[in-house]
Amino acid sequence: MTVVQLKVSELTNDQLDACVAHIEGRATVTEEAIKAAGCDDFQHYWRGRTSEIRYPDPPGQFWSPSRDWRVGGPIIERERIGLNFYSPNWKATMRRAHGWDGMVASESGPTPLVAAMRAFVAAKVGHMVELPV
Repeated sequence: MTVVQLKVSELTNDQLDACVAHIEGRATVTEEAIKAAGCDDFQHYWRGRTSEIRYPDPPGQFWSPSRDWRVGGPIIERERIGLNFYSPNWKATMRRAHGWDGMVASESGPTPLVAAMRAFVAAKVGHMVELPV
């Protein structure tokens, strides 16, 4: 399986949701999982996974913290992610998981949810992530 390193600041939609799902313990993407699902690549696999990771109410709603406030909102509240608007983007900040040195992960995005989920991923795993392609 080929993996690429991506900047958290460049993650969008399915990639960002996959990273949040992995951190939240909802999904682990492995080469075996991709092959078992009959998929050729990560994007195809993750689109299939979102059909399995559903929000309980309303039935059938996809689990997408970067696009759905019912999913991303509780993460923002639990993690105390701060949000500010600096035209034309939103900026989110979150204290890093490593120590109490006052450092924060700060990320921006076109919506408050995208900015917040980018900050969440950066605070938990750093500013670069590896994703299969």
